[in-house]
Amino acid sequence: TTGAEQFNGPTEIQATYPGTGPNSSNGNVIFDPKQYMDRTALLLVNGVIYTSWASHCDIPPYNSWTMGYNETTLAKTSVFSFTPNGTEGGIWGSGGGVSADLDGNLYFAIGNGTFDTTLNSSGFPSQGDYGNAFVKMSLVNGVLTPVDYWTMDNTTSESNADEDLGSGGILVLPDLTDSNGKVRHLGTGAGKDGNLYVFDRDNMGKFDSADNSTLYQELPSIFANDPSAPANGVFSSPAWFNGNLYYGAVNDVIRSFPMTQARLGSTPTSTSPTSFFYPGASPSISANGVANAILWAYEDGQIGSATVALHAYDANNLGTELYNSNQAASGRDHFGTRNKFMTPTIANGQVFVGTLNSVAIFGLLPNVTLSPSSVSFQNQTVNTTSAAQMVTITNSGPNALTIGSIAITGADPGDFGQTNNCPTSPTTIPVQGSCTINATFTPTAANLRTATVTITDNGAGS
Repeated sequence: TTGAEQFNGPTEIQATYPGTGPNSSNGNVIFDPKQYMDRTALLLVNGVIYTSWASHCDIPPYNSWTMGYNETTLAKTSVFSFTPNGTEGGIWGSGGGVSADLDGNLYFAIGNGTFDTTLNSSGFPSQGDYGNAFVKMSLVNGVLTPVDYWTMDNTTSESNADEDLGSGGILVLPDLTDSNGKVRHLGTGAGKDGNLYVFDRDNMGKFDSADNSTLYQELPSIFANDPSAPANGVFSSPAWFNGNLYYGAVNDVIRSFPMTQARLGSTPTSTSPTSFFYPGASPSISANGVANAILWAYEDGQIGSATVALHAYDANNLGTELYNSNQAASGRDHFGTRNKFMTPTIANGQVFVGTLNSVAIFGLLPNVTLSPSSVSFQNQTVNTTSAAQMVTITNSGPNALTIGSIAITGADPGDFGQTNNCPTSPTTIPVQGSCTINATFTPTAANLRTATVTITDNGAGS
């Protein structure tokens, strides 16, 4: 609340690692901060904050780094370079994060870069270069160490074509039981080549130059809009809910793939009515257990357009859109300008969306009640003022009520007056809070006189 540094911060990020790659000296590659961007989300696991690094728009020289820091002292606990004797391999995932399982193992999707197709006796890259691969890391005697990995048979050509796995986030799935009753520990990821990969976290498959048969499951070109079209790349992270895997590729609808007996189906059970332009969508799920599940997705709009939107779909049938932020009249729910890698975050019954310069917060609108909803005045001598009649405004929830203005409108507004004790924006009325309006009648002419008290607020049916 004060902006004061915590935990003896700030701590300068600096690192070296054994290797002969770019910016190396005396057998160590040196982390040069001007070459790197921390686009990947932070990961907090077992008291360690992991931060991972990619380049600024592929500007060389750069390598691939991850570093761990103690969450309470900010002391560095580990450092690892995924391409210490090669180049590139930045970790970015379009803003997605590194994943971790319950045992504290970390899972990375590495960007295009050097992969050593010559393997050592254990099947690992001979020079320690893991570009364009899924990599499982563990602390071995306190040292962050690769313990398994997988990459495709054409990994070198994919890297050379900038078709890297690193454009998409990686997801660890819950335990699943296959058709033989065996419990499977799986993970999934996808990148620019438009293929969806499912790997076995207990045996990821490593590298085989002949084919991809060592991988648990591959769904090639699964994000193509039609069989004759090239597959859409993935620049986003997937979501999981109740046996379904959700992906939003570039220029594609959001697809819900069913998982049955630990195998992913190739035909979506449902798709969103909206197609999401670059960079696609990283969906989030809110639910009450397995009930009332909503899939939230941020629409970035086309490049060069300022159009952005938050969408809500029925997670069990993406064809049903429950809400989007362009529906409300007068642009009430419009927010910010485009910010391409955004994942909606749900907490405490609200949805948070980052923009270029702010955070937009969406929630259920408050319900407003008026008691009484109308008042009638007795006959009143022209140009004299009646006794006041009181109307109570009550916020029945579930969120704070913001009043913009209170004004008299209608047929004869000059014949009526009002005073009130209601706070106006930015001050709010809390749930179950209330305020009052006192209305008076001062007729300027004989016969029936009418008017309306108009209240503008953030409530449903303002």
